[in-house]
Amino acid sequence: MIQIQLPGFGLVQVEHLVLDFNGTIACDGALSDGVRQLLDVLSRDTEIHLLTADTHGNAAIACAGLPCRLVVLPEGDQDVAKRDYV
Repeated sequence: MIQIQLPGFGLVQVEHLVLDFNGTIACDGALSDGVRQLLDVLSRDTEIHLLTADTHGNAAIACAGLPCRLVVLPEGDQDVAKRDYV
């Protein structure tokens, strides 16, 4: 768990980190530079969930070996699927 003190709010405890894949940590289906190393570090204290529509069809390959849960969402209403997952 990661603990973060937010001024004016208080202590936030993060147990799960949910990230979108393409456009957030990846571009055109390839992980952005440095992301693999950062996810390795974050995974020591959080459970990481990567959500994707897998538009490019290679998310599983791009995420191979990462300490995270890759979730390929069904087509259509991606915003609703992501909201419901969280």
